[in-house]
Amino acid sequence: MSEVLDLRKDTILNAKVTEAKYDKKANHWTLTTSAGHEASARHVIFVTGTSNKTSFSGEEMEENKNTYQALFAQGKYNSDTGFPYNFEKRSFYDLSPKERE
Repeated sequence: MSEVLDLRKDTILNAKVTEAKYDKKANHWTLTTSAGHEASARHVIFVTGTSNKTSFSGEEMEENKNTYQALFAQGKYNSDTGFPYNFEKRSFYDLSPKERE
């Protein structure tokens, strides 16, 4: 898929994003990594993986509930892997804040 959509040129692996800010006027995100690199993009995909849970506060989650939908239910674990899971039927696709308006 990355070859078809030519995504590799815009992908940074093994980087920890420490800050993500959305600029409504400019209609883009500014991201900062723990190494101090800065990048800007119109769209951002927040990928936390199936066994990770974000550490956003309840207030941040409520403000951005359409952005951070990939949270799994508390207390439910896959008996084979021991990892939490969520089989709720909902879309993981999200529009940019401007497209939601």
